[in-house]
Amino acid sequence: MSRKQKLIYSLIGLVVLLVVLFVVSKLVAWREQAIGDITTQTNEAGTITIGVMNPSLITDMSWTYEGETYSMEYRSGVWDKVTDVAFPVNQTVLSDMTSAISSLTANQGIPNVSDMEPYGLVVPSMTIKIKADNERLTYKIGDKNELTGEYYLQLNTLSTVYLVDADIVETFSKGLFEIMQVETVPEYGTTASATIENANGTIQILHEKTDDGERWYLDDENQTLLDSSAASKLVNYGLGVSWLDCDTYQATEYYLESCGLTEPRAKITLTDTDGNSFTLVFGNETEGGTLAQFEGSDIVYVVGTDTADYLANATVESLLPAQTDEAA
Repeated sequence: MSRKQKLIYSLIGLVVLLVVLFVVSKLVAWREQAIGDITTQTNEAGTITIGVMNPSLITDMSWTYEGETYSMEYRSGVWDKVTDVAFPVNQTVLSDMTSAISSLTANQGIPNVSDMEPYGLVVPSMTIKIKADNERLTYKIGDKNELTGEYYLQLNTLSTVYLVDADIVETFSKGLFEIMQVETVPEYGTTASATIENANGTIQILHEKTDDGERWYLDDENQTLLDSSAASKLVNYGLGVSWLDCDTYQATEYYLESCGLTEPRAKITLTDTDGNSFTLVFGNETEGGTLAQFEGSDIVYVVGTDTADYLANATVESLLPAQTDEAA
């Protein structure tokens, strides 16, 4: 090979090397923009941004709460529970969590910490793990600083301990029920009728607006007037139902029967003036309350026993206006 050819090959090799270096630098720059600098950076406001990244790139996330670990994965535009894709995940809650962890900032950093024990980071109270574009980050949250109300945090295995606001702890202090997409009362306007069924019988109530207010009365021949406050209270127990917990989200007919929901102790059906209607049924008592569900649903919830008891004990007599001495 001539000297000239060697020179040409050397130049070609140099050009190729420069091209490779250029491409690599662009890839690194893109990656830093997308994932962020996990070694943190200080903002103009003086706060320290930790693990900056684009939240839309997070594909896996897990956290510990009250001794349990919850693992989620993002696939096809939806968050699913890793161990049970049938679990109804509240997508808004998971979106809030990814936004919170991707924009996490610290008010102070304590560098070169050799012993994490004083900060509660050897056995952290909470651990958050995320994966974004094959980058894995682990956030260990330790003790609370009682003076500032902030929490100590360690990113991956870095020797710096950060002080972060309590918001991140509150955001991730969620168990299974808190991340579940629970059912809510359907779109509903002004009540037109209510039907209550319990061991005392069936009570059918009608409601209408009048020039001087409103009128609640029984659906009978005499249109027997009811005490407005008592009737409204009964209806509001249905409209304002509050789930305390989820018992199951995949109830079978056999399971519903065992819960006392196929022959409930109380049942209320509410219908508004536009024809929108829903029915709530209340079954057996359980730990922490009473089992209940929207009729026809596969999800069984736990509600306060006071709600179930009030509907189960309702009678026509309890809804009639109190008699005055003169009337008596």
